[in-house]
Amino acid sequence: MIGKKIFLKKITEQHQHIKSIEIKDTKFEGSSPPSVFIGRQSYPYVLAGPMLSQETDSIIYDTPEKWLGSFQKNEIINFRMNLLRGKQKMSVYDLTSKFSEKLREIALAKKSSYAYAEFTKIPRGSTFSEENQPFGPSAPIKSVETDNIQWNQHFEKAYYDTDLLSRDAVLGLYKKEIGFTAIQKALSVGAFGKGRNRKLVPTRWSITATDDIVGKHAMEEVKQNEVIKEYRIYESEGLHNYFAIMLTPTKWQYEAIEAFINILGNKTFMFADYERYEGRKEYSDMGGCYYAQRAVIADLLKAKEEQAGAFVFREVYEGYTPTGVWICRELTRKAMHGEYKSFSTMNDALTYIHNKTLLGIGALSRNMPLLQQNKHTLNYYF
Repeated sequence: MIGKKIFLKKITEQHQHIKSIEIKDTKFEGSSPPSVFIGRQSYPYVLAGPMLSQETDSIIYDTPEKWLGSFQKNEIINFRMNLLRGKQKMSVYDLTSKFSEKLREIALAKKSSYAYAEFTKIPRGSTFSEENQPFGPSAPIKSVETDNIQWNQHFEKAYYDTDLLSRDAVLGLYKKEIGFTAIQKALSVGAFGKGRNRKLVPTRWSITATDDIVGKHAMEEVKQNEVIKEYRIYESEGLHNYFAIMLTPTKWQYEAIEAFINILGNKTFMFADYERYEGRKEYSDMGGCYYAQRAVIADLLKAKEEQAGAFVFREVYEGYTPTGVWICRELTRKAMHGEYKSFSTMNDALTYIHNKTLLGIGALSRNMPLLQQNKHTLNYYF
């Protein structure tokens, strides 16, 4: 079985034919959603730059929290293919250059802002990824200018507090119900943290870091709560995905599995990972989805002042197009904020999931070692 990194590369290659916006000049006038993108190759030197649109109001192009249930897959892809990326090589420690300051100014804006940019050549191509949202053409950028940008006042306060830790800035903004994507972008441009410790953070890393900060903080509180008394199943579906989340009357533990069915020919690819009560130190082989789902589940348990184990079952079907980790976060959120079904035994809960999934609980659970520790109650499936 191939690893998830190689698998994702193969499925994203299938979508490189999708047409993006056509740019005919090296000079560009439009807006930024606001959005920036920071790559991670050659770290600590990175390719960083703004994301730009021909629309005057493009905020929806980079607000995935508002996509699910409001837009179809093709509309979401169209949003992203109509964004072009400017890129300039720079050190992650360069926070004082004019270009770096401009990126920070854009990222902390509270709404779309006018932007004028000049590229060294005409932007071409497109990029798809499971970890971050896809985008359209890209090219090296010489300069970018903006007009009348107003910062979100909460970001402004966190930025000027050079004694505030990045973790505390993220948690404080999250508590104020600032959107996840906005917080992640601010973290990416080095807007948070103690003065000397600030630096640019590649977009992919900043997404996972924000989920990890939110999740770990919630888990600390969850572990102090009373354990629930029943088995619960939360569900959601959308964009060729099905999610079932089982909460168990145990101390905190977390395991997730995702099955991509008939995405690469007539084959099924599964990826799973887990952590016990003590948590984990190494990065998950599942990538960003592992942390996005964990953060949402733990945060809801914290809000309800409850403790439980959590098992996530995800099936992905034909027609799926990778558009970033946001889909895992938002479908988990949709599930956890919906009505749940209550069961008195794990067998009953898993039987329900068995009847709702294409592969069935037997095939899924065989790849879940944490769940298998309970297999004396699961003889029907093993």
